Amino acid sequence: MTVTRRKHALRAAGLFLAVALIASCTTAHPAALKATIHPPVKAKQAARRTLEQSGRPRVTFSRVRAADESVITTFRGPVTYVLHNGSQDPGRLAGPVLAGPKITGPARARLLAAFNGGFKMSSLAGGYEQEGHVARPLHRGLASLVIDRSGQARIGVWGRTVPVPGEAVYSVRQNLWPLVSGGKPTAQAARWWRWGGTMALAKSGAVVAMELDINPEWVQLDAAGKPGGALRARLPGQHRPANQYLVGWTRDFIAVLAP
Repeated sequence: MTVTRRKHALRAAGLFLAVALIASCTTAHPAALKATIHPPVKAKQAARRTLEQSGRPRVTFSRVRAADESVITTFRGPVTYVLHNGSQDPGRLAGPVLAGPKITGPARARLLAAFNGGFKMSSLAGGYEQEGHVARPLHRGLASLVIDRSGQARIGVWGRTVPVPGEAVYSVRQNLWPLVSGGKPTAQAARWWRWGGTMALAKSGAVVAMELDINPEWVQLDAAGKPGGALRARLPGQHRPANQYLVGWTRDFIAVLAP
């Protein structure tokens, strides 16, 4: 699956987390999170066939030869995504949602990985919609992680490339402007003071990329070797324990599940 996280770009050195979409239908985390992405309408059926043929869902890690030595996390197989509400942020603003501050029940047995969301709602870095409930209005032109009702996800620019006509939008997490669009760094990406640093996302193959929270205290990626397996912290210098999203967390986050 290719979610525009191809670069959940987290720099090993600067703990900068971003997500990007790769042209080849894969997912990368720290430097490139290639997750299951929902391609444009005409490509849906072909993409699903590709996912079905890709074998069991799994998470693999590799290192990119970039100046920041970014680590790439790839989600392979027919994985799905779930946006979880934090107990405090967005908290009650999200409304009566099903996916709350911790991963429990049947979802735990399917859990492959989980990673942090974007900036706090108070930062006004974008909108937030979960399970059809709008906590903050969505803004045109901002980078958006869109999850549809089937659990497929992709990253795009709200009001331009997402959502596509007829798309069954279920949850949306926005966070600032896109870092990469159309395979090229955006003008906004050059304004390093907004991002905390720069990354070689486009050179690594990202078609579109967005930033998530870059604060070292919040940047997190946990992954298991198999669905429902023990989680391990996968980011260098990660502050939070690998079971943080299992015991409960105050901030929103995204879970990656096997079907």
